[in-house]
Amino acid sequence: MHLIVEIIRKNATVDWNKRDDVKAKLRLLVRKVLTKIWLSI
Repeated sequence: MHLIVEIIRKNATVDWNKRDDVKAKLRLLVRKVLTKIWLSI
């Protein structure tokens, strides 16, 4: 979980014009991390 929080903090932005792009990027990164964790179990 710490890895996911770290990714969100690094990629979070306050620029409302890029909000949808950032949300999509964060969803993709979190999905990759969760998949990696799930596969390593």
